Amino acid sequence: MEKGDSSDVSSSHESSNKTPDGIISPKSDLSSTSSISKNEKKKSKSPKDAFGNSDGLPPVPFFQLFRFATRNEKLVLLAGTFFSILTGLAMPTMTILFSNMAGAFITYSAIIDTGDAQSAKDYLSHEINKYCKYLAVLAACMFVVSYLQSITFSVVCEKQILRIREEYYRSSLRQDMSWFDKVSTGDLTTRISSDVSVIQEGIGVKLAYLIQYLSTFFGGFILAFIRGWKMALVVLSIMPLLAMIGYFMGVNVGKYTKIIQDRYANSGSIANEALSSMRTVMAFNGQDRELDRYNKSIDEAEISELKKSKALALGLGGIFFFIYAIYSLGFWYGAKLIRNNESAPDKVLNVFFALIIGGFSLGGAAPSISAVTSARGAAANVFDVIDRVSPIDPLDTESGVKVDSFQGEIEFRNVTFSYPTRPEVKALDGFSIKVKPGQKIALVGESGCGKSTTIGLIQRFYDVSQGSVFIDGLDVREYNVRSLRQNIGIVSQEPVLFDTTIFKNIQYGAKDMENDPPTREQIVQACKDANIHDFIDSLPLKYDTVVGERGAQLSGGQKQRIAIARSLIRNPQVLLLDEATSALDTESERLVQDALDRNSVNRTTITVAHRLSTIMDSDMIYVCSRGQVIEFGKHDELVSRNGAYTALVNAQKINRDSESSDAPSLEKADLKITPINKVTTTHSLKSDVDEVSPVSGKVSKAGGFSLIFKLYTSSRKINTLFIPSMAGAMIDGALFPIFSIFFSKMLIAFGEPDLAKQKRDTDRYALLFLIFAIIEFFSVSCRTYFAAAASLKVVKKLRSDLYHSIINQDSEFFDKKENGTGALTSRLSSEPEDIYKFGSESYPMLLGSITSMTTGIVIAFTRYPLLTLVILATVPIIAYSQGVQQKNITGRAQKSKLVIEAGAKEAAETISNIRTVTSLTREPTFIKSFCDNNIQPHLLAVKGCYTGGISYGFSQSSIFLVYSLAFYAGSRFVLHRGLSVEKMFNTLYAIVFAAVALGQASQFLGYIPKALVSVVSVSESLKDVPKININDPKGQSPSNITGKFSVSKAKFNYPSRMDVRVLKGISLKVKPGQTVGLVGGSGSGKSTIINLALRLYDVLEGSASFEDVDVREWNLKSLRNGPTLVSQEPALFDVSVSENIKYGRPDATQQEIEEVAMSANIHNMVLNLPDGYETRVGANGGQLSGGQKQRIAIARALIRNPKILLLDEATSALDTESEKLVQAALDKASVGRTTISIAHRLSTIQNADWIYVFEKGEIIEQGTHSDLLGLRGTYYSLVVQQSLTRM
Repeated sequence: MEKGDSSDVSSSHESSNKTPDGIISPKSDLSSTSSISKNEKKKSKSPKDAFGNSDGLPPVPFFQLFRFATRNEKLVLLAGTFFSILTGLAMPTMTILFSNMAGAFITYSAIIDTGDAQSAKDYLSHEINKYCKYLAVLAACMFVVSYLQSITFSVVCEKQILRIREEYYRSSLRQDMSWFDKVSTGDLTTRISSDVSVIQEGIGVKLAYLIQYLSTFFGGFILAFIRGWKMALVVLSIMPLLAMIGYFMGVNVGKYTKIIQDRYANSGSIANEALSSMRTVMAFNGQDRELDRYNKSIDEAEISELKKSKALALGLGGIFFFIYAIYSLGFWYGAKLIRNNESAPDKVLNVFFALIIGGFSLGGAAPSISAVTSARGAAANVFDVIDRVSPIDPLDTESGVKVDSFQGEIEFRNVTFSYPTRPEVKALDGFSIKVKPGQKIALVGESGCGKSTTIGLIQRFYDVSQGSVFIDGLDVREYNVRSLRQNIGIVSQEPVLFDTTIFKNIQYGAKDMENDPPTREQIVQACKDANIHDFIDSLPLKYDTVVGERGAQLSGGQKQRIAIARSLIRNPQVLLLDEATSALDTESERLVQDALDRNSVNRTTITVAHRLSTIMDSDMIYVCSRGQVIEFGKHDELVSRNGAYTALVNAQKINRDSESSDAPSLEKADLKITPINKVTTTHSLKSDVDEVSPVSGKVSKAGGFSLIFKLYTSSRKINTLFIPSMAGAMIDGALFPIFSIFFSKMLIAFGEPDLAKQKRDTDRYALLFLIFAIIEFFSVSCRTYFAAAASLKVVKKLRSDLYHSIINQDSEFFDKKENGTGALTSRLSSEPEDIYKFGSESYPMLLGSITSMTTGIVIAFTRYPLLTLVILATVPIIAYSQGVQQKNITGRAQKSKLVIEAGAKEAAETISNIRTVTSLTREPTFIKSFCDNNIQPHLLAVKGCYTGGISYGFSQSSIFLVYSLAFYAGSRFVLHRGLSVEKMFNTLYAIVFAAVALGQASQFLGYIPKALVSVVSVSESLKDVPKININDPKGQSPSNITGKFSVSKAKFNYPSRMDVRVLKGISLKVKPGQTVGLVGGSGSGKSTIINLALRLYDVLEGSASFEDVDVREWNLKSLRNGPTLVSQEPALFDVSVSENIKYGRPDATQQEIEEVAMSANIHNMVLNLPDGYETRVGANGGQLSGGQKQRIAIARALIRNPKILLLDEATSALDTESEKLVQAALDKASVGRTTISIAHRLSTIQNADWIYVFEKGEIIEQGTHSDLLGLRGTYYSLVVQQSLTRM
C-alpha cells in the first residue's frame, strides 16, 4: 500500500505515504533537514512544524481575540467594559466616604475637646448615618453593575468560545491532505481542548477583572491627584518602573506560555499514538517505554514552565515591591506636606487610601494580565489554523464545475507527482493510462510503486506536479472538489468506521446524505450485496448496533464488508477499490467480489490489488513499478509474455498436487457452500452506548481537598518546595493587616504638633514601609515561584501516574466507549492542568488571604472585641454567597469537562480518519454533529453565567454593606460605650485591610471546583487496577521455553458482549517448532486465539496454555516476552526506524537490527531514507507505505528471536514480490520456533505442518494442506476460489 492507500492519514497517520518502494514520502518530521532523527532536540519540534513552526507565530493583537464576536456582542462587551469600569471606580469612591467618615470622627474628637459633648454626639451620629446610607446605595449600585459586568463578559465569552471551537474544527476539516501530512491528531485535539480553554480564560470574566482593577488603579490615582496633586505626582515618579516590570513580565509569560502549549501538544500526540495502538504496546510489553517517551516530553514542558514561573515570580515580586515603595514615599512626602502646612491629615489620608486601593488593584490585576497574555499566545496557534486557506477546499460549494454524475472516462496524461513534503522524490513519473467509461481496470505492482497514489489523485487529495488527470475530458482541478468526490466511490485497504451505529455508518456513504438520505431498504440491499446483512441481522440491535471507535467492535472482514456496503449505497459511476477485499476470508471475498463485479457493470472501476485472483477478469491490467507503467494487457496476455506480471502470478500459485487425476473439475458455479455466519472477533459489539457520565456524580469537597492535600504532601522534595511558598504566602498575607497597626501610628504622627517629633516618627515609619517592600518582594516571589515549582512536581508526577495507570490497563478497559483515544488524551491534558492551577495560583492566594483575615481578626480582637464580633457576624452571609457561587461553578466545571472530552473524542475520531471523511464528503455531516453536540452544553453554560452572576454581584457588593455596618457599629460604640476613636480605627482598619486581600483572592476561587472535579477523576483512575495486570509480579516464569502452546475446551465471550459466544469449546495443540495455520471465515474466532495466547483476555471456560502452564498462571510480562505478534494493521511509533525495530528488544545492537531488517526485506529501503536507520517514520509510521510498515513490524518481531511467532495476516499489506520474499524470511525464521499464522491468502500457509479450519467459533477441519485438499471440504473450496489457474 502506498501514500494514500490507507483510509486515513492524520495525527495517527493511519495511511501510508508511498512513493516508489524503498522511498518514503516524508511529512514534517522528515522534510527539509535530513538529520532530524539524529538530533533529539529536533524531535520535539515536530508538533510545531505541523503548525508551520508555531514558535515563530507572534501573539495575536489584543483586539483580535474578539474577532469572533458579532457586532451586537461587541456592543455588549462595550457595555460590559463600562460596567467593569464602574465596578472598579466604586472602590476609589468608597475611599472618599472612608476619609469623610474618618474626618467626622476627628471632628467629633475636636468638638468633645471643647466640652460640648451633646453637639459632638449629634454631629457624629448625623454624619455617620448619612455616609452609611451612601455606602448602602453604593452597595446596591455595586451589585447591579458587577452582576451586569459578570454576565456580559461570561455570556459573550461562552458564545465566542463556541464559535472558535467550531471554526477551528471546521477549518481543520477543510484542509488539504498535504496539511494533514504534517499534523498529528493528538496535537489538534489537545489544542481544541487545551488552547481554546486558555483563550476562554483570557476573554471571559478575567478580562472583566482586569478592566475593573485597572479602572480602580486609574480612578485611585486620579482621585489622589484631585485630593493632593503634589503627593500624587511624587508617587507617580515610581510608576514608569512599575510599568516596565509589568511589560517584561507580560512578554516573558506570553512567550513561555506558547512554548508550554506546544510542548504539551506534543505530549498529547505521543499519548494519542500509544493509546490508539494498545494491542501492539501490550504485545511487546511496551508500557514502560511509552511512559518513558511521554515523560521525556513533559520534562521539556516542565523546563519552560519553570522559566515562566520565574518570570511571573520576579514580575509580581517587583510589582508589590514598588507598591509598598509607593506607600513609603507617599507617607514620607505626605508628612512633609503637613509640616509645611500644604495639606491636612485627612487629605493625605484620602490620597493614601486612593493610592492603596489603586496600587493593590494593580497587584490583583497581575493574574488577569497573565491570563490575557496567555490567551494571545494560545490564540496565535488556533487562529493560524482557522485562517489557513486550503488550496483544495472540500467545503467550497461554489467554485468549479459541478456535475450530477460522470460518464466514467478517466485519463492520466503524462502525470508526474511528488508529495508536497518531499518534492524531490517522484511518486509518479510520466504515468499515463486511459480508462474508458464502464471499463474495469486493475493496477498491480510492488508496494510503493505508485498504485494508490493514482487513487488519491483521482479524488484530488493532491494536485499533480506535471501533466493532468482527466475525468470525462475535464481536468479534475476544474471540478468543484465536493462535487467531484461525491460522484466517486472508494473502498480502502484499512476500512474506517465511525463510533456510531452500523446504519449510520452505511448512511455516511450516501451521495447527499443531508438532503437525500438513503432509506433503510436501500441500506439493507447494499448490505446484502456486500454479504454482511446476515451477520448484522444476527446482532441483538441489528442495524442499530454501535461499532465502537474505528469499528473496533468488529473483525477486519466485518468492517471491510460494511465499508463496501457504504460505498455501494452511493451508486457511483466511478468506483475505486484499493485492496478492497484484502481483509476478507476467501469465501467472503468470493461473494463480495461477485457483488462488486455485479455492481461494477457499466461503471468505471479501478482496482488496486495484491491478490491477483481478484483482478483476473479485468478489462485491462496495468503493472506499475517506480511510478511508471511497465506492462499492460489482459490477464492471459500478460501471463503469456512471461514478464513482471507472470512472476507475480507464479508467486501466488497454490500447490494442488494432492488432487487425484480423476478428480472432477470444479467450476465456480458448482460450488455450493453455505456462507459462514460471522460472529464477533477481535473485540465484541456493544448493544448500546450509554451517555458518558460524570466522573463522580457529586464531588465531595472534603474528599477532594483531602486528595489534594495527600498529593501535595506525598514527598519530602515537594514539601521542601512548598514550605517557602507557604511561608511567602503567609508573610504576604499577614503583612497588610500588620501594616494597619503602623498605619494607625502614622495617623497619630500626622497630627503630632511637635514638628521635629513628627519628622522623626514619620521618617521611621516611612523607612519601615520600605522594609515592608523588601519583605513583600521576597515573600511574593517565593510564594509564586515555589508554589509553581512544587505544583509542577506534583502535576508532573500526576500526569506520569495517570498515563501509567491508563497505559497499563487491560483490553477490556480500552473496549469501553468512554475510554476512546481522544477522551483519554483530553483527560491527560486537562485534569492535571486544573490541579496545577489550583496549587500554583489558588492555594497560595487563599492561604495568604486566610492568614490575612486571621491576622486582621487577631489584631482587631486585641483592640476592641465587641466591634470585631459585630463585623465577623457578617462573615456567614459572605461565605454563603461565595458558597452558592462555587456550587454553580462546580456544576459548570463538571459539565464543561464532559463537553470538552466528548468534543475532543469526536474531533480525534474525524481528524485521525480524515481520508475516510474526505472520501465520503462527510465534512459537513461531522461539522453539524460537532456543532449540534455543543448546543445543549452551551445553553447550560450560558444559563450558569446568569445564575452565577447573581452570587458574584452579591459577593462584590456585600463588602460595602460590611463597611457600612462596621462604621455604624463603631460610631455606636464610640458614642455609647466610651470606645476611643484610635482603638475604633485600629479595629476597623485591621479587618478592612484584611478584607481587601480576601477580595483579591476571590477571583482564584474558580479554580477550586475544577481542581476538585479533576482530582477525584484522577484518583479514581489511579485506583483502577485491571483484572489482567501487567505489573503483577506474581506468576511463573519458566526458563526452558520450547514453544509449546495449546488451547483446551476454550469457551470465550468478549467482556463487553457476554451474550455472543466467540469460541465454543475449541481445542488445539501446537507442538514446539511446528508451523500451524488458522483459516476460516472472517469472525470465526481465529484472532481470538492470538488474543488468548498473549493473554489480552482470559477464557471463560477451559484454558490456554504455554509450555503446559495455563497463561493465567504465568507472570504476565514473562508471558508476553515469549510469543511475538505481527498484526494485520501494523502500528509503528513516531521514532526512528532503528527505535521501532528495537521496540521488540530495547538492548539490540545496530548489527542485529540490520540483520533482521535484511531478513524482513527492508534493509535496502531503509538505507535509501534520508537518515537511514535514524529516519523518523512519522506518527503510526505515516511516512511509509503499508508494505514498508509491515516489513518493519516483521523485523521488530524477529529482533526478539521468539520461540513462538504469532502472525495475524502478517503479509496482507505486502505486494506479491515482497510477500514472497518476506514469506521466505518468515519460513526461514520459523525454523526451530513455533509459528501460529492466521491467513486468508492460502498460499502463505500451504507449507504449514498443520492447518485448522474455523467456522462459527468451532474447528470443523484440520490436517496438512494435502490432507485437507483430499477431504474435498471447506478448505478445498477455499483453495479452488483462490486459484489463478482457469478451470
